[in-house]
Amino acid sequence: WRDWLKRLASLFRMTQQLMDGICMLTKDVFEVKETAETFFAEVLADYPRKELEALFQAYSDHLADGKAEGGPEEFAAEMRGLVGEAIDRCRQLLSPEAAGYTVSDLLVGSAPPSGPQAFSLLGCTLHYLREQFKEVMAEINSEAGPTLRLRAVDPTEAFVDRHLKRALRMLSQADVAWRSVHGYVEQQSAAEFANSKLLARKAQEGLHESQAGFQALVREHLDEILAQTSSAMEASLTAHRSSVDFEDDADVSSTTHSCDELLRLVRKAHAEATESLPPSRLHHFTQRLARALHDTVLLQISRSTFGPIGALRLKQDIQAYRTALRAWEMAEELERFDILSEHVSLFIVAKESLPSLIESEQLDPRIVGEFILLRKDYKQELSQDRELQAFLESLRSAAN
Repeated sequence: WRDWLKRLASLFRMTQQLMDGICMLTKDVFEVKETAETFFAEVLADYPRKELEALFQAYSDHLADGKAEGGPEEFAAEMRGLVGEAIDRCRQLLSPEAAGYTVSDLLVGSAPPSGPQAFSLLGCTLHYLREQFKEVMAEINSEAGPTLRLRAVDPTEAFVDRHLKRALRMLSQADVAWRSVHGYVEQQSAAEFANSKLLARKAQEGLHESQAGFQALVREHLDEILAQTSSAMEASLTAHRSSVDFEDDADVSSTTHSCDELLRLVRKAHAEATESLPPSRLHHFTQRLARALHDTVLLQISRSTFGPIGALRLKQDIQAYRTALRAWEMAEELERFDILSEHVSLFIVAKESLPSLIESEQLDPRIVGEFILLRKDYKQELSQDRELQAFLESLRSAAN
């Protein structure tokens, strides 16, 4: 279609020049002013649809030929060039009014679009980026999952270095590509629709809707990246945790190896995000990363039992996590770890002091019930303490 449209425009231009020459020679004896338009009327009646089909065909060819390997920025540049050529043809082949409507469809699309052939420049770009995100995440899901299950593999190297970096780089490239296309459409709309309030309003609506669609797409992709990061964090704990991490002879002056490795992964993931994401998205990524860290630590706690010494070492780990969050200025997530540290005291105090600790610190009854079961003396002593069991039951009832 693209070559055909180029030949059509060239033939139309030559025909117009021929008619202009005849007018000059005959001194307007013949009414030939509209002859070119009349001669091409049948072809031009279907012309706008052909421009849209040509744009869609170019998009399809781009993917089918593997040109997508060039990346989003190259794709956006190619599509802008195609639409620029189409706009020039519209000005040449159509009346100003007809050209305006066709250019509008090329830039922002019809509302609602009748199918893939109605893809505009904004629509093609958004669809392309969605497909690229899907492809990247599908590859990461298929490669990272089995790799992270191998205990001999370092999760930080296997995930952050090989996969997270690629996913975030794709996001950064998509952002640049989208801004270039969105800015181009905005600029062209202002120039082409200055005399049409209807088309100008349609362009603004299309720009707004497509921008919202892109932001939703980015958020969806970020959430997928974060889900994979959370899996890598769990894999890190599995790979590096030891059965003696929280034993009674543990070194309470140091953090566990699993904590050190988990923080190495988390900090490296955050550093990659800082390099690739704008501030607003970095905040979202950091907030979700901090929550995933909290959930991963809770998972680690649920898989262990604690005496006073092990609990003191766990507090060392929690303090290390708090230090990382403080550097990221995550106040809300920092508070979660503060609350977690307060509840870890349930593992430290003597059983006689549990009721007073729970009441004085106003601990969450739901967490209390779960943590009490993780005390090393629970099966031997606490489960037989009827007074304590009655107290815990009253807490559960109050929580419900």
